Amino acid sequence: MRSMIKLPRQLSLLLGVLLLGMLSPGFAQYGGDPSGRVARLSDSAGSVSYSPAGESDWVRATRNRPLISGDRLWTDRRARAELQVGRSALRLDQYSGLSILGLDDQFAQFELTQGSLNLRVRGVYEDQEYEIATPELALAISERGRYRVDVDPRQGITTVVIWEGSATAYGERSSFPLYAGEAVRFYDAALRDYEIFSVPRADDFDRYSLARDARLERSLSLRYVDDDLIGYADLDDYGYWRTVSGYGPVWYPERVDRDWAPYRDGHWAWQEPWGWTWVDDAPWGFAPSHYGRWAWIGGRWGWTPGPRGQRAVYAPALVAFVGGNNWSLSVSSGSGPIGWFPLGPRDVYVPSYRASRDYFNRVNVHNSSVSITVVGSAYRGYASGRPNLSQIRYANRGIAGALTVVPADVFTSARQVRGSNLQLARDDSARAEVMHMARVAPTRNSLVGSPAVTAGRPGKDVFSREVIARTPPQPGLQSFESRARSLQRNPGQPMEPAQVSGKPARGRAAEETQRVRVIGTQPGAVETRGSNDRARGALDRQVERSATERARATPDRSRPDGGASGTDTPTSRQSPDRARAEQQRVDAQQRVQAAEQARIDEARAQQLQQESRQRVEQNARDQMQERQREQNEQSQRQREAEAMQQQARVQREQAQQQQARVQREAEQQQAQAERAAAQRQQQEQARAQREAEQQARLGAQQAERERAQASRAEQQERLRAEQERVDRVQQERMQAEQRANRASDDGGSGREERVERVARPERDSRERQQDESESQEETDKPDRRRERED
Repeated sequence: MRSMIKLPRQLSLLLGVLLLGMLSPGFAQYGGDPSGRVARLSDSAGSVSYSPAGESDWVRATRNRPLISGDRLWTDRRARAELQVGRSALRLDQYSGLSILGLDDQFAQFELTQGSLNLRVRGVYEDQEYEIATPELALAISERGRYRVDVDPRQGITTVVIWEGSATAYGERSSFPLYAGEAVRFYDAALRDYEIFSVPRADDFDRYSLARDARLERSLSLRYVDDDLIGYADLDDYGYWRTVSGYGPVWYPERVDRDWAPYRDGHWAWQEPWGWTWVDDAPWGFAPSHYGRWAWIGGRWGWTPGPRGQRAVYAPALVAFVGGNNWSLSVSSGSGPIGWFPLGPRDVYVPSYRASRDYFNRVNVHNSSVSITVVGSAYRGYASGRPNLSQIRYANRGIAGALTVVPADVFTSARQVRGSNLQLARDDSARAEVMHMARVAPTRNSLVGSPAVTAGRPGKDVFSREVIARTPPQPGLQSFESRARSLQRNPGQPMEPAQVSGKPARGRAAEETQRVRVIGTQPGAVETRGSNDRARGALDRQVERSATERARATPDRSRPDGGASGTDTPTSRQSPDRARAEQQRVDAQQRVQAAEQARIDEARAQQLQQESRQRVEQNARDQMQERQREQNEQSQRQREAEAMQQQARVQREQAQQQQARVQREAEQQQAQAERAAAQRQQQEQARAQREAEQQARLGAQQAERERAQASRAEQQERLRAEQERVDRVQQERMQAEQRANRASDDGGSGREERVERVARPERDSRERQQDESESQEETDKPDRRRERED
């Protein structure tokens, strides 16, 4: 029964490795949220080649390219490369082959198959560790320091140099602690054959690394961002910082084109598990493309980083995509267009990949000042698979020139956006639908860019060597051909980590799984420091070689040929002198061994004493460096305090100037009000005077009219009297005519004289009446004219 349930030894080892892998930091991270940390190719010189995860092609490495688990780098002759990984920097010298076996928030695992690697760790978070796998050992680092690893594959030698800090080398059932101020050369995977030296003099590669370290440590941008934000040092040379009310620290780029906008100079690439990833062409373009937000301030673009004291979280591109069927049909470009615009400081970033609520909060809150309430509301739609972005009011969507649009083939082929940007009408832009992903499937060129293979291709044996790793690497990524069909079914949607790595390993992934020898924690492993077999083995070989030479030099006189032949004589036939000589030789060997052992013990004691002295000196140096660091920090704080005081003085002066300006404006307004009141008073007085004059004129006119009316009444009275007189005259005339008729006897002349005498008064009366009417009209003309004027 017991034999039936007993597992084979190989299966037990396999289950142990799988359990260890499940508990390792890399495996736990890969099965859940995407990593918040990537590597960035920040500097390169010469021919540096790159091979993306899961692929075998080699292309020319691009600066600012995010590097992830499974990516490989090769530096050819006279070439160098630098990778930034959070708070650390890793450099490669010429003829070096490096693979990223695992990279997440807690664990960074690199593979160096040959060449030289220089690692600077400026700081580590809790439970954070670095591991370098080599053909002879696995080097584990969990504290700040400066380290170098050299791998010589031809001689099978791995050399580790510790300038600052400490580390532990792990081999087959062995471990070896390493301390600052020493260099150790290992000759085997058991870590028993080694040599310890003092740190060597710095060469050109070391000086290059020191210069790059100084650039990171002296960056002015550290006043505004934390040192785990990748790419902060490049901001110093290409822009300037300003503190803006309502935004805080803002970085403004210099020497950009007039039509420049964020996410316009560069190209798009496809990377699992994030999906579409922006690769910026500008030397400073990494940090503003993957952290923080962009804002349109004072007629120009400014970059606002996330709050300090929060661990930076990488994002593939902090943009919102636009598109939709109606919009696509309205553009004639040969293929459907894809557009995007940068997110503002308070806009929510909705990833195209799946993630937990904790990651969703961190990737937003650690990169901007967006409210956690707004983030939680956006996550509910994101978690349900139906994010509603139409209700979000994006700060930069209405900014002129913020939207960048290219044809889909430019987007998917990793071609440069600059020069392919489409100009859209305002109606087309307004009609576009806002989306959280670019709904287009990647092609193979989306991974490698140009199909042209770089000339700096490594040899076939560089990345086929077996290496030792203490921690199982993250599962290898399958080739693009094996993932293409799934990516076509859900355009723009990255595959789940389980789908990407859950298939049986084939091709390059299978090769990497076979050649990485995982040794695990190795319970019962022996610390081999102080038990060096190399010196003892060298002593035994030297004694044996000396004895052999002496034996060959001593002739065997019992033989006919004098011992010239190579055939040994049986021991029974040896003479007593030969036996005594042999015994003396053995005694001499033992004495030499004893003397050599004494010398080794003395050298070991001196070495231990020297190591103790070096540790004391290192502690003293560490204390001095710590004091220097504290002094630097105090000086920095003092400078910051002085800068804050200077800023406060400037703000006070500005406030005083503002107050004086406000007071002057108030005085000017008061003076203007007084002048306006005086002017109004003068106008009132003038108007009152005019009204009085007008009233007086109207009174005079009224009196004149009354006089005219009285004159007319008087004239009318005269006319009536005259009319009465005329009537009496006519009556008298008629009476006279009647009397004339009766006096028939009177002559004709007498009648005419009587008629003339009667008509003359009537004619004189009509003439007087006409003269009086004309005189009255002349008198009334001025009155009527004044009435019309009034």
